[in-house]
Amino acid sequence: MAHGFTTPLDRDAVIAKFRALTAGIAQPTRLDEIVQRVLNLDAEPNTAALIGLLADPVAPPFG
Repeated sequence: MAHGFTTPLDRDAVIAKFRALTAGIAQPTRLDEIVQRVLNLDAEPNTAALIGLLADPVAPPFG
């Protein structure tokens, strides 16, 4: 089944897709922290820490 606006992925599928797309370009611990911060975004006082995680250098995806 195709997913999109009318049939969105569930949370676990979104996380799995994120991990699949980012594997090898950032450290697993960094990816874990990004996932946790996004999942708990409503509890974050601001987005500075998340932005810092997203802005740090990563390995080239096509190496």
